[in-house]
Amino acid sequence: MEAGASQISISSDNPAVAVIDGADTTGVYTLDISASTTSPITLDLMTANPGQARLSAISSIGACVDGQVDVFVTQGSGFPETLLMDHFNARENSWDLNFELDGRQSGSLAPVGFLEGANSAAGGVADDLTQVNNDLYPGQLLILGQGNGVSPNHNFIEGTEFSVEAVVNPGPNNGSFDSTDWSAIIIGASSPNRFVNSHDGFGVLFRNNRLIEVWNGNQNVYQSAADNPLPEAPYKVRLDARTANFMGSPAEIRLYINDQPYPLSSEGFAFVKTQGFYGNYITLAGIGDALDHVFDDLKITSVAGINFLDSDFVLREGETADIRVKVPEGLIENSSAVVRVIATSPGVAVAQGATDGVLELTFAQGGPLVQTIPMSILNKGSGSFRLEGPAGVAVGPDLNFSISSAIVSNPSFESDPNPAFPGYGTVSEWQGFSGINAGN
Repeated sequence: MEAGASQISISSDNPAVAVIDGADTTGVYTLDISASTTSPITLDLMTANPGQARLSAISSIGACVDGQVDVFVTQGSGFPETLLMDHFNARENSWDLNFELDGRQSGSLAPVGFLEGANSAAGGVADDLTQVNNDLYPGQLLILGQGNGVSPNHNFIEGTEFSVEAVVNPGPNNGSFDSTDWSAIIIGASSPNRFVNSHDGFGVLFRNNRLIEVWNGNQNVYQSAADNPLPEAPYKVRLDARTANFMGSPAEIRLYINDQPYPLSSEGFAFVKTQGFYGNYITLAGIGDALDHVFDDLKITSVAGINFLDSDFVLREGETADIRVKVPEGLIENSSAVVRVIATSPGVAVAQGATDGVLELTFAQGGPLVQTIPMSILNKGSGSFRLEGPAGVAVGPDLNFSISSAIVSNPSFESDPNPAFPGYGTVSEWQGFSGINAGN
C-alpha cells in the first residue's frame, strides 16, 4: 500500500439481507483509498432477502470514518396511499366519536370507526370525556383525561413504510404552560387503546409545559431538556416508520414537529426499535383531567401492498369465517390485477371456490379495493393463508388460523341443564363409565 493510503473495511451484520457488491463470504468489503483520493466513492449495495442489516466501516490508521448505515429490505414494492384522513368536522357537537364518519373521513379505508374505553364510549357514564366538534374546539377531537385514549378500529399493516400525522394541542385551556400533564400519539401497537408506555408500540407524549418524552414500549428512551422547550402549541406532528414486516423485524422511526426533524434519542433523529412491531394500531390519548387534549387532522398514509384485513383467528368445527383481501389503489388504477389466496394446509381449510387450495381473485380496474371470501373448513388443525400478487408487488403477512373440536371433548356434558343441589345428576348422552366422584 502506498504511503498515506488507507484501507476501509465495510461489514454487514446480516449478509443474508444486504452487503456491498464485491464483499467476501463473511459480508466484508475492503476498500483501498489512495492518498490522492479526494472525490466521493460510490459503492453498489446488493440486497438478497427481506430484513434489516447494518453496514459499519472500520478504517486503518490515517482514515476518519463516521457513522453507520441501516438497511431495511422489504419484499416487493408498494403504492403510496392515504389509508385514513379524519378532519373531525361534524355539523354539530357530539359525544359519539363515530358521529358523521362518512362526511368527515376520506381515504381508501374510510369510514373507520373509533374504539375507546367503556366509560367514555357513546352511552357510557363518562361519555362527555371524548367529543368531536366541541363549541370551544370546532372541527376537532377533544379528549379529557383518557390515558388509553381513542383508536381507529383498524390494524394499519397495509405497508411496512407508513406515516401517522396529527395536529396535537396539549392543554390550550392552560396558557401558562406549566402543567406536566400530556397528550400523546402511540403507533405500532398490537392492540388498540394502548397507554403510551404499554409493553409494545411506540409513543411520543407532548406535555403542556412544552417538553416531550419518547417511549419505546415501556422504556423511556428520551426526554427533551427543560432549557429547550418546544414553541407554543398546537404542533403539527408526523411520525414516519419503516420496517421489513410486522412480525418483530427492527423498525426505524423518525419524528417531525412543525415539519422540522426532532430527535427521538440522545443519539440523533432516527430511532431503531430493535424489537420491531407486532401490529399497527394507532392511539390518541391525553392525561390530566384539568387539561383539554385537542387533536385534529389525523392522517395515516402508507406505501401499501396487498394485505389481509383480518387478524389471525381460532374457530371450532362447524363455525364459519370470512377472509377480506385488500389491494392498494395504485395497483388497479390503470389495469385489473389478479391476486392468489393460497392455503398452506388445504386439508384443514381453504377459501371457497379454490382449486387445489388456491383461489384466484380478479380486482377490476378502478373497482373495489376489498373482496370478501368465505372459508371452507374441512378438518381440525392449523395453517395459514398466503397472498401472491403480480410480480414485484409487496404482499403482507400470512393469515394464520387454527380449527379445534367442540368446546369439550365429550359434548354430552352440554346436553343437560345444571341440576339443583347437590349439583350432579344424569347425563343423558354420556358415553362411558358411570359413578360419583367420592373425593367430593
